[in-house]
Amino acid sequence: MLNTLIFSCIIGIYSLNGMAITSTDINNNLKYEKNIYKDCNMPINNSFKSYMSFKTITNRNSKQYELQKLAYTDNSTGIRMIDDNYCIAVGTGVGASVGDRISVIMGNGEHINCVVADIKADIHTKSDNIQTIADNSVIEFIVDVKQVPTLAKKMGDMSYVNYRFEGEIEKIRVYK
Repeated sequence: MLNTLIFSCIIGIYSLNGMAITSTDINNNLKYEKNIYKDCNMPINNSFKSYMSFKTITNRNSKQYELQKLAYTDNSTGIRMIDDNYCIAVGTGVGASVGDRISVIMGNGEHINCVVADIKADIHTKSDNIQTIADNSVIEFIVDVKQVPTLAKKMGDMSYVNYRFEGEIEKIRVYK
């Protein structure tokens, strides 16, 4: 029998394209099967963890925008969170959609629970559509820039925020 996890329900009704929808409709992956997933192995040299401001998500009709209404900012890291999952952006090559729950599995064995809150444009990634051209990152944390710690901001790398984020990413597990 499969174990089913249900993330805490966030009460609210939002409007997307003029239609009333619940927060469950916004993120249809609040319920997912823990034992049903797809692993995506990562390219090498991916230890850099970039970040982007949540304020750059401006399309009010997008799922990304609606997810940011549900998110809060972790005061110690500046990272946006939904239900204790870090908000990140990934490339299309990972095979995840906005709202999907994923685990970033580090080379050091750490599992970092995340929610896909944005998708990187293919034009900004290498031919694998996973790793960025600019800095080789495979995940991009969505943050409130004002709250990102000074060293991470100076380095441009969220690896400096938490020891769990240090090093290479082995794979990304996308839950269905």
